[in-house]
Amino acid sequence: MDTSSAIAVLTAMITPAVLISACGSMILSTSTRLGRVVDRVRSLADRWEETAEKGGSTEVLRERQEMIFNQLDKLTSRARILQRSMVTFYLALGQFVATSVSTWRWTSSGCHSQRVAPAELVQQHKPHFVHFRRHVKSP
Repeated sequence: MDTSSAIAVLTAMITPAVLISACGSMILSTSTRLGRVVDRVRSLADRWEETAEKGGSTEVLRERQEMIFNQLDKLTSRARILQRSMVTFYLALGQFVATSVSTWRWTSSGCHSQRVAPAELVQQHKPHFVHFRRHVKSP
């Protein structure tokens, strides 16, 4: 096998793995951000309850509750955007894997070479794993 063929095979093997890893890291970072938003919402909800239990001056209490409510509103919007992003990332990853598998199956089955290349050329270049097949001795 010459060098260019070896590089082509290695590239064909490594590229999908790198792209799947990149998709996975994007999903992981988005999931982490979503987790932070959920934690922040929980802490703000606890603060809301504390301010409601303490009582005190109605004007100060109302301002604090308004501030918490505005933050919760923004965090709700952020959580929805992150959820949509996660769905999109998972769909893109699934589509990429399905495309990679279907392309691999199509090229490994020899469909392309049998349709385009002359039969003599296809017979001359049999797969490299032929020596693993069981040889049947003729009587």
